[in-house]
Amino acid sequence: MDTLHDYDVFFQSAFAKIVSLSSEVVDLATDIRASYNFSVADSIHLASALLAQCDLFVTNDLQIARYNQITVVVLSSLNSA
Repeated sequence: MDTLHDYDVFFQSAFAKIVSLSSEVVDLATDIRASYNFSVADSIHLASALLAQCDLFVTNDLQIARYNQITVVVLSSLNSA
């Protein structure tokens, strides 16, 4: 139960924002997928981040780093720095 509590606290913080899966998100995700050939899930995540006006997108997926419409931070690259 501590893990569930930790997740609840994180998603209620200023560091996270829950975005509804609106038609605007789906439309932008479709464009992202068509342009970059990312997975559907990755495209939805990126579209959600953009529309929520996030400052950065944190991932472990090196492929997403080629997306240039938002600052992408690849966690594995932080370990090697």
